[in-house]
Amino acid sequence: MTTTVVVTDTPRAHQRLRTAPTREHAVTTTTVDEHLHEASAAHARTGFHALAPAETAAWVDAVVRELRAGRIPADVGVEQLQAAGIDASTPTKWEATRARAWPLLLQELRWWIDTHGSANVPQNATSRVVDGAPYPLGKRTHQTRNDYRLGKLAPERVAELEQLPGWAWDPRNAQWQDSADQIKAHYRAHHTLEGLPEPLQRWVARQRRAQLTDAQRAQLEAIPGALVDRRRRAGAFVVAARGWLQAQPAGTTMAGLPSSATVHLRPRADVDLGTPGDDGLIAYPVGKRATFYRRRFHGLETVGDTAAPLHPDDVEAIEALPGWSWELDKIKSANRRGRTTAQPAAS
Repeated sequence: MTTTVVVTDTPRAHQRLRTAPTREHAVTTTTVDEHLHEASAAHARTGFHALAPAETAAWVDAVVRELRAGRIPADVGVEQLQAAGIDASTPTKWEATRARAWPLLLQELRWWIDTHGSANVPQNATSRVVDGAPYPLGKRTHQTRNDYRLGKLAPERVAELEQLPGWAWDPRNAQWQDSADQIKAHYRAHHTLEGLPEPLQRWVARQRRAQLTDAQRAQLEAIPGALVDRRRRAGAFVVAARGWLQAQPAGTTMAGLPSSATVHLRPRADVDLGTPGDDGLIAYPVGKRATFYRRRFHGLETVGDTAAPLHPDDVEAIEALPGWSWELDKIKSANRRGRTTAQPAAS
């Protein structure tokens, strides 16, 4: 037999009316049997009566509070409650939400990692639909990291999160480390930072201006050229110029360097000379680079869209090369004379 409870007949019904979203909705749910049916169905689906429709969840909470106080609700029998699995130990909606929150967070984090390949969840990101709405995974993850920083997260929960692939308590540091690892891998594969993808080029440029920790700086300093501004790469030119001088007859100076000169060098750990060829050697165009640095010295070159004057330290290092001159006209004339005299021999 169906037991009917009109919303205005009992004090608890009055309470349901006050807490319902609208009076019309409160009046439509008038039978205990309807509440029992909805609560049982929700419990069968998820294990929580609290995930029944809002009015039914509120009804279950009211029944549980009365049972805990040692009272039997007047409008429902004990047998009906037992059949629906409702007793004094049934979690209220608040208790059920707290009990379910942690497993649900881990479940959605695992889904995010499997889907996106990363545990770095943007703060405004949502995951799958849970209980009819997108789960606010970014917000929950951000709050969990805050709880950890404040010492409010239980050790067992800390351990569970740290077992997730790619989990980091500081996602910014994790992103930094991921970029640094990509730079290292590129250098190991190519022995140069030339050819980096554009996003990584921008990242490296930012690190040269950033406030790095000692550990971060040490990592990047171990990669030749990573912390050297592109405008300050004269160290590689000086190394190549000295290599060219060593291969020339005794007494040769930079005054005799033709613009076409190329020197073949092995990769070095202290400077980024370029990309090695199939023979493992780097063909460095030392003649062309000499002209480039002379032009920079005279303000005739740009890097990107801005002027690229030489740093005083680079000027000093280049001027230490034997026979070096900053005069462009003299070098051009010497190169032209060299080509003129070489042409008959070639023919």
